[in-house]
Amino acid sequence: MDNILIVPPETLTLVSQGSLDQWVPIIAMLVGIVWTVFKSSDAYRSWRTRVSEEKFDAAIRALEAGVQSTYDNYVRRAKAEAPDRKLTNEQRSRARFEAIQHAVSVAPARVDVIKELGGHSQAISVVEEIVQERQTKK
Repeated sequence: MDNILIVPPETLTLVSQGSLDQWVPIIAMLVGIVWTVFKSSDAYRSWRTRVSEEKFDAAIRALEAGVQSTYDNYVRRAKAEAPDRKLTNEQRSRARFEAIQHAVSVAPARVDVIKELGGHSQAISVVEEIVQERQTKK
């Protein structure tokens, strides 16, 4: 019986009645570890890529809608009023601006058209590409 360890009852009472404050750092550490492992996983990277592609596609669709709306509401009228049936440089600039503004207004929530396309100058380039593509289809 010399090898028996006797634990005083107060110690057991303190351990069994430990406060939540003792567990918060441990829980936070475990959640942090799980989150870090998840963020480094292929599933997370795949999800982020899919979300990025969906936002980019939504921005392109919004810009295509903006180009169509601008053509319907501004370009046709401006060409009809022009003697040579062509837009001036100022009118082209205004048409690009209106197309982008319309795209921004019709884009789904949480889709920043300008940001998704890489900035304002890149958005203008995309508008020009859409216009060129539509002209070659005619």
